[in-house]
Amino acid sequence: MMVIFHGTGEKLRRDILHTAWIGIGFQYADAVQDFSSLLYRDPDALGILHCHLPDMVAQIVRGIRLGNVKNRLLVTFPEVADIEKASKLRGDVLFAGADDVQPATIDEREVVARLKALQRRGDYVDHIRIALPGAVFVSTRCQIETKDGRSLRVYPKASAILVELARRPGEVRTKQQIMDALYGGEDEPEIKVIDVLVCKLRQKIMEATGGLDVIQCVWGRGYQFVPEGFRPERKAGRRRWAI
Repeated sequence: MMVIFHGTGEKLRRDILHTAWIGIGFQYADAVQDFSSLLYRDPDALGILHCHLPDMVAQIVRGIRLGNVKNRLLVTFPEVADIEKASKLRGDVLFAGADDVQPATIDEREVVARLKALQRRGDYVDHIRIALPGAVFVSTRCQIETKDGRSLRVYPKASAILVELARRPGEVRTKQQIMDALYGGEDEPEIKVIDVLVCKLRQKIMEATGGLDVIQCVWGRGYQFVPEGFRPERKAGRRRWAI
């Protein structure tokens, strides 16, 4: 789990935030622009934004989202004594695009737990439509819609795998990377479940595309998304496709 941390508007409480969080493997960005750039280049990374000036947080988050940064984002800022003002500030930050807002005094273990929770929520997939040969996958409905009007339902976890692979066309994703995207390190089943889900997913895709597939198995490495599609080869001596 790659996490990028940025603190702004203060000298940083390095004894609590900077030292502790960097100490458990978080990468630190010195400026908002660098923070946004690192997140944009790594869609898998989670971001922690800490701002000492609560009134500026929503504006900063809004600017990050306007830069087309879609990574999951945890925001922290010092506790505000006025309960109503604190509630309004948290609401403003969430509306601006943050995925979670917590006080800066948050415990290190809770930080990790919340980041894992954000990871389990998945990415911004409510609008994703993935083009397949002669069909389209609609993430909101977890189904493949064909040009001849058919709709094929895809199991939610298999749908999440398709989204994970399609976000990086041609890039090989290992089974462990796929597992992390699906379960975020919590209550994970045996890793062989990825093979089972991918097999079922490929069968649905081939049914929708007239025999073409878009999920390529890279032996010993993992799986990759092939946008233009391909026709699987038969395994020697068997009466089934090599899926």
